[in-house]
Amino acid sequence: TDGAPQFGAAPTSTWTPGDTVVDRRACFVPVGAAPGTYRVIAGFYRGQERQTVFDATGQPLGTHVELGEIQVTAP
Repeated sequence: TDGAPQFGAAPTSTWTPGDTVVDRRACFVPVGAAPGTYRVIAGFYRGQERQTVFDATGQPLGTHVELGEIQVTAP
């Protein structure tokens, strides 16, 4: 699902360097999705414009980060 961090309770305007923000989201797999391994990615945007994601040292990582993978199996 998509939305503001912590459903609006942790706006990015309140973040400071070194903060850890936990944001739990659901991952819905469509009926009929092909079995396989799928990447889970997250990014930030302002309006329709994607924002650059930076690591803890300030180095740019691009417009998204990979959070992990999920495995979809046949029913």
